[in-house]
Amino acid sequence: MSNTSGTAATSGGSSSTGGKPHEPLAGSSTISAGTTTTSAGAGAVPAGGGASVGGGAGGGGPDLSAELYDAARFPRFDFELPAASLTALKAVQNSEDPKQDEYVTATLTYDKMGANEVTANVGLRIKGEGSFLRFDQKPALKVKIDKFVDGQRFRGLARLTLNNNFDDPSFVAERLAYDVYRAAGVPAPRCNSAQVYVNGEFYGVYTNLEPEDKQLLKRWFPTDGGNLFEKDGMGDFTTQAAGEFQLETNETANDRTDLNQLISTIQGATTPATFLETIGTKLNTSNMLLFFAGEAAVNQWDSYSFTIWWTHNFRIYDDPTSKKFHFIPWGHDLSMKPAPFTGKQFVEPFTLAHESDNASRPVTSGLLFQRCLTSPPCKAAYKEALTKVTDAYEKLGLPTVAPKYYAQIKDQVYADKRKQVPEGPLSNADFDKAYGSVLAITQGRVAALRAAIQAN
Repeated sequence: MSNTSGTAATSGGSSSTGGKPHEPLAGSSTISAGTTTTSAGAGAVPAGGGASVGGGAGGGGPDLSAELYDAARFPRFDFELPAASLTALKAVQNSEDPKQDEYVTATLTYDKMGANEVTANVGLRIKGEGSFLRFDQKPALKVKIDKFVDGQRFRGLARLTLNNNFDDPSFVAERLAYDVYRAAGVPAPRCNSAQVYVNGEFYGVYTNLEPEDKQLLKRWFPTDGGNLFEKDGMGDFTTQAAGEFQLETNETANDRTDLNQLISTIQGATTPATFLETIGTKLNTSNMLLFFAGEAAVNQWDSYSFTIWWTHNFRIYDDPTSKKFHFIPWGHDLSMKPAPFTGKQFVEPFTLAHESDNASRPVTSGLLFQRCLTSPPCKAAYKEALTKVTDAYEKLGLPTVAPKYYAQIKDQVYADKRKQVPEGPLSNADFDKAYGSVLAITQGRVAALRAAIQAN
């Protein structure tokens, strides 16, 4: 695939913190004053001096990626696509199309109020399975900064993830959910909202989610050299489902010995009295219990402990220092809402989940959580973890944070003509209604959690 060497011109004076939607950037082969350009291996110094654009994100210098995910910021990303890239993206018609996984070349401009940064020859592709939308609609996007230029970084990052909010009509649920995990000490991505433009056209408001890759691992763990697995498929921690755990680091070595040992340990941990101690030889149980509690606190109906489908939307990382696995949350666009199918207001933190939230159907909660509730030592430790997460939730003050997120993005979401949900186009009235539902969850969640803790 050919690369483009052109860069998009940037207009000065555009805000990255809110207000009316920006005017499109003017297309040009030159870079206007105040713009810095990144290139392979090393970045140019931003206007005003300072560390290189290529540094940060867990490296030896300042974290230059921090501002991209700052909750107080509303960044704008422009993608300039040549004709060949547009044609390739428009040809992808559904999530089963293998061409969905193919990156096309693009130029990324990060709008910084007249001090813009341009990174040429990045890779761009459509992402999503259940959230898939065509490129002429509002596709979720993955950006691979080093796809066509080895070692290239954008503010220290090798990847960007831009979610289209197809399953989150409130546009703020994921942001709030990951706030809770991070506040409770669970390794979790940074997250805010962003404005996305393609060839000067406003594509809408996206959730700007930190990819779960080595940059994230560097921020949370002593080293990023361990195996990171993404859970895919409908199984659990069983020998039969081991293939559903997809390596996201060390793919070439493809050594899955650690995963197989973890699964073997879990399968052998059938004695309730020693369950926690047994799995603790391969799994960081403090992290596991906080992860369970975080899922409960943020009303996550679509992950592991309380899924009403099957176990997915998480990753596990084998930390080489502790030689134990850790859970990392992912895919939380259905969190912070009442239950699908039934409208139940809150996850019940000491109750197993069932398929489609129907008690007459099979249990769908993850195996580890099922066994934890039948183990007195594990259940007691989980109760302590839930208390800690509830305290963190309350300290965050989400009933006051949510309105700030809403006010920050409201005008741009209203102007987003591409916004869509499974039922079809999303109206501004339905956006407001969805936000109101999330706000109500934040207002009642702490009391409901404390009541459940007291009752158990």
